[in-house]
Amino acid sequence: MKLEEISELQNLANNEEKINALNTHLSSIGKRIAETNGSSCLRKNMHTMNTAYTQLSFHPPKASEILKCIKQSSKSNAPGTDGILPNAVKHCGDVFALLLEHLFRICIEQGTFPYVFKSAKVHPLHKGGSKSIDNIRPISIPCFLAKIFEKILVNQINLYFDSAKMINDKQFGFKKGSGTEDAMITLHQFILDALERKLIPVVVLLDLKKAFDTIYRPRLICKLEKAGVRSKSLQLLTSFLTDRRQRVAMNDMMSVEEEVEYGLPQGSILSPILFNFFINDIHNLNDNSLKIQYADDTVVCYTLENLCQLPAVSQNFSNIKDWQHDNNLALNVDKTKLIIFQSRGSTQAQIRVHECTDYLSESCNCPVISSVETVEYLGLTFHHNLKWESQVTKISKKLRVTFETLFTLRSLVDRSLLKTLYYALFESHIRYGLLVYGGATENHLKPLCIMQKRALRTINKLGRIDSPREVFKNNQILNVYALYVFRAVEFLIKHEHFFIDDEMKTHHTRASLNKYKTCPFIKLQISEQSLYYKILKILNSNKSIYAFFGDNRGTNFMKLVKEYLIEQDVDVLKKYL
Repeated sequence: MKLEEISELQNLANNEEKINALNTHLSSIGKRIAETNGSSCLRKNMHTMNTAYTQLSFHPPKASEILKCIKQSSKSNAPGTDGILPNAVKHCGDVFALLLEHLFRICIEQGTFPYVFKSAKVHPLHKGGSKSIDNIRPISIPCFLAKIFEKILVNQINLYFDSAKMINDKQFGFKKGSGTEDAMITLHQFILDALERKLIPVVVLLDLKKAFDTIYRPRLICKLEKAGVRSKSLQLLTSFLTDRRQRVAMNDMMSVEEEVEYGLPQGSILSPILFNFFINDIHNLNDNSLKIQYADDTVVCYTLENLCQLPAVSQNFSNIKDWQHDNNLALNVDKTKLIIFQSRGSTQAQIRVHECTDYLSESCNCPVISSVETVEYLGLTFHHNLKWESQVTKISKKLRVTFETLFTLRSLVDRSLLKTLYYALFESHIRYGLLVYGGATENHLKPLCIMQKRALRTINKLGRIDSPREVFKNNQILNVYALYVFRAVEFLIKHEHFFIDDEMKTHHTRASLNKYKTCPFIKLQISEQSLYYKILKILNSNKSIYAFFGDNRGTNFMKLVKEYLIEQDVDVLKKYL
């Protein structure tokens, strides 16, 4: 995206004025949104955060720890405002580690984040859609040495937060060992569990305006103090948050420097964990809901016995609105979605977002959120009846584009490169969200399997008469059915404790192959989509895979599983689905 293409800047005389106006907008947008936010009117429903009995104290890092952070840093990191290249620091890592050990010790002892570390170069990132200034995300690039110091602090904060269980386990963003797929699986399981219990799952997908940019720093500092971050440690984080400045770099130009009073710099290593902590107390609200988060992508889940209880959701949702006001965050009502999941039929309904003091009223003029039949959550399309045709269609369109690329390149590059492109540009689309949408009937996955066969025939320059099974086998590539089972086994290894029978946990002998739970009795056919149900089905339906969980749990275990799945016929794999 070029500077001249931003619609709001086209009336300005020259590029210098445009880039300065862009920097002024990006540096002040958080403050403008936060200060125009409404006041809180339901504070009595807020759950106050208790003061922690433990305490965080940053300790000065050793040179070896700093050197490890330097070596782990990406070589592709762009230089910040100081112009220091990461490769130069990595090349002289031993020397820099000794110097930084002394510098970081002084910073921690004095509770001061260096002033020069708080100046960032901002690269505007177009989020898509119209080329409006509001569709630009400011990505801050601090100097490389600041990233090293932030990494040191993040490691210590993570240890403290993990030991004190500060971050809710339903927050899956910016956490080691979790990702978007975990959030999607949790949401999917909630919906299926509710339907199985003959309840109606109602899900609200929140959209916060410029969530990172509107963080009110004094409120964050107050929360940190209550969480046990005190003394010099609190001073250091306060110093990190204050006196921040930025300059926009675009079209080989640099704007003048502007102060940023609100928000957390996107691109900073320290910002994500502070953001997670800031919004974590949404889980403490007394509103009878389950919250699932990936960073600021939050879904609020309710269960109803019947739709006559929907007004109660409006009343409980007022607590969300109150929490948002209390934290100077702004809810984008127009982009917030409501969806009511039902295995049969559909329902048009709405909830009211009360901005008045009478949150029991249903006749006020406060804005409403109307229900929709389809929502997009973290790139996965959820339909109100949990059918996945829309998701498979969306993936198929992406695969067709990649297929055209492979077809064009097949006579220009060798087979090994084409296979690499297949994994990077083709299979990656199938993998994303497969543990959720792949649990539907096997016919839903058939179009993807057909696209896989076309791609592999193109890579290997084969005709239609060649056996598809042999094509997959010769290339050591899993078809979509085998890929689902493979990913399910990966999930099982990561979360094995979920599937072990409580009465058999103390038995780990080879003879105790029945240590896993048995498939539960389900009332609805749609409940068979559950990943947990599928994994138990895998464990209890085939002795060959079952036996892998005996003595073969070494480093090559997943390689053995892959080899086994490649050898299986499609009809055998479909039994797991």
